[in-house]
Amino acid sequence: MLDYIRKISWYIFSNKKRYTLIVLFLLIANVMDIIPPQLIGRTIDLINNGEMTETIMWNILLIFAAVIVLTYVVSYWWGYLLFEGAIKIESIIRSRLMRKFLLLSPGFYERSKTGDLMAKATNDLKTVNMATGFGIITLLDSTTFLLTIILVMGFTISWQLTFFALLPLPLLAIIEQRLGRMINKRHKSSQEAFGVMNDAVLEVVEGVRLTRSYVQEDAENRRFHSLTETI
Repeated sequence: MLDYIRKISWYIFSNKKRYTLIVLFLLIANVMDIIPPQLIGRTIDLINNGEMTETIMWNILLIFAAVIVLTYVVSYWWGYLLFEGAIKIESIIRSRLMRKFLLLSPGFYERSKTGDLMAKATNDLKTVNMATGFGIITLLDSTTFLLTIILVMGFTISWQLTFFALLPLPLLAIIEQRLGRMINKRHKSSQEAFGVMNDAVLEVVEGVRLTRSYVQEDAENRRFHSLTETI
């Protein structure tokens, strides 16, 4: 994911204000997520100690409601800004790709499969959209939320307990890295298979009369089904 972010850094730097607001809103949302458990814990302590009063109860309820509303508003805006950016980068790359297609020589199209080119202009760009949206959400949210949890646990509970709680993280990071490489490899194979499938569709559409003349409908259907199984 970090490698992907480096590749689209030109877009992030050209939209610094947008992504600064996204990170800021995300940090606020993460802090807001920590407050309800703290309020619940404080409420239980007050009840156990016999210190709960009607005024304190109403204050806690008002704070709880305000936190929920603020969390919803902040989460909506950082999600909106992030996914809007994902749609815009997909549109920019699609325009650049089309402009590149128009400038390439006829020899390039003779050497390239039409299905592969269609896959790059459709499925690959949709993957860019998903990575810029859900991918960055996963990275930013997990990172900032983890930092928030560490700081809250360290300052409000115990730094020693926080340290021991974080001991499994290096192992999880190694496992995640290996899984990421595996997923990336499978994804590339799926994208290549999608290009092959596009070629098969074009062949069937362009040669549908010939296929019907030789009564090969069932054979073409079985071939196409086997191609879809590889995606």
